[in-house]
Amino acid sequence: MRVLVSTTSGVGHILPVIPLALELQRHGHEVLWATASGSCSIVEGVGIATRAAGLMPAERAQRFLQNSPNALAIPPRERRPVAFAGFFAATAGPVMMEALEPLFEEFRPDLVVHDASELASSPIATSKGIPSVTVAFSGELPGPVVAAGVVAVAPLWSRFGLDVPRDLGMYAHAYLHPFARPLGQRPLGATVHDMQPFSAAGQSSEVPDWLESMGTERPLVYATYGTENGRRAPWREIVGALASVDVDAVVTVGRGIDLGPLRAMLAGLTPGRIRIEAYVPQAILMERAAVVVSHGGAGTMLAAGAAGVPQIALPVAADQFDNSDAFVGAGVAVALVEDELDPITIADRLRLLLEDDSFRDRGRELARAFEEMLSPELIANHLVELV
Repeated sequence: MRVLVSTTSGVGHILPVIPLALELQRHGHEVLWATASGSCSIVEGVGIATRAAGLMPAERAQRFLQNSPNALAIPPRERRPVAFAGFFAATAGPVMMEALEPLFEEFRPDLVVHDASELASSPIATSKGIPSVTVAFSGELPGPVVAAGVVAVAPLWSRFGLDVPRDLGMYAHAYLHPFARPLGQRPLGATVHDMQPFSAAGQSSEVPDWLESMGTERPLVYATYGTENGRRAPWREIVGALASVDVDAVVTVGRGIDLGPLRAMLAGLTPGRIRIEAYVPQAILMERAAVVVSHGGAGTMLAAGAAGVPQIALPVAADQFDNSDAFVGAGVAVALVEDELDPITIADRLRLLLEDDSFRDRGRELARAFEEMLSPELIANHLVELV
């Protein structure tokens, strides 16, 4: 079977698809992955062939803001319908389709696998009668987000004489959902199947020497804003809070940030027990962390959830507010909004999570729920039946 994987370029959209793609390849299927040129190295690094298609996040954002200059004036929590439709349908969709159409003719896939924000492959696959699988990276898309996406993506479907489905075609054959049951936000339908997220699949990395002693005499806190939001993070407030609580801490700010000026800016706030790095493999930190502080990105929250670690979420945009709502609702996290992002408030919430055992107890229950989900291997074994 020939499998075409098509994803947008964000790391948080690529990583959730990797375990399934690898399992399909291990089963002897021919897998080809289409994503933006700057992201191909991520996929090639795990041994999957790629073809360049689509826009990188920075270019996508630039084009979107040129066409929607007032979008940032919308309050962040209310912005998601406009951003989803603008980013992934109106801006990225036509560019992705231009690359995918000839690739469909050349590769002639038997199955298409795409992430929930890659909206160009579905109309092409539908027009050719090819089944498709949607790999979600967070919870169910809210109704207003889907409705906005339907309007924006309609031209891509009409190109083939098709009406865009009211669900964007995501649930036509198989929809793989990464949220454990206690988190809610799960779509209904016979084609929806729970699949362990990338973070729950068990990744291992070599432990840096400096990390060995951290978290041994006091709790370890892991703070991150993911791979693409580091420049928007309130690092001074976060590090100030960490410095005022008796914890060890690892702060990862992303590879796109010059650590020199940041370390200098935070020099007075960072005693030896706080380590600031560009990147540390998330899996080795989740094994040691007592609390995770993040922007509410799905990758970080799911990894912490699968490890049973309580969380503080400081959502910025996109699905981060909905992710935070899900984990707060499950009793394993607290969330702070923009006007609460001061060192005193963050430190207060940090002490709460460290001292209240109920967060850790519910975290363990959530981790067990993740373990009960279908693994990518089992999904791959039965994918032909599912679609």
